[in-house]
Amino acid sequence: MEERVLKRFEEMLALGKQVLATRRSPAPGHITSAFVDVQLANQWFTSSLNLISRVLGENSEHYQAMKRQFTNYPKHPKVEQAFGILEAARDDALPDGSRDRRLDDYFFAAVHHLHVIAWASDVS
Repeated sequence: MEERVLKRFEEMLALGKQVLATRRSPAPGHITSAFVDVQLANQWFTSSLNLISRVLGENSEHYQAMKRQFTNYPKHPKVEQAFGILEAARDDALPDGSRDRRLDDYFFAAVHHLHVIAWASDVS
């Protein structure tokens, strides 16, 4: 994947975190899920859909799954789900070698954490 495309994925993920940070609870007495900033969420959803369509295509599962989250007023749970879809799109768009390195990084980090936990339980 071109470096600029990967950079754009990272920009969209950063914007997605900003959208998630705008979470607002509904007014007391209203039975609905939490809201997010509508304008920022619409900008993020639209730009993310465009990015996924250009990189993976409109027939990709990523595009279709993201589009399903964008059916009406954006609420916090839908943004959380869409954020995960965008992360998956970025990871699946990476060349195989890059993806393997990322998985190796996660694996080694997990093994390190297990060693730290084991060490801490031996010390106690």
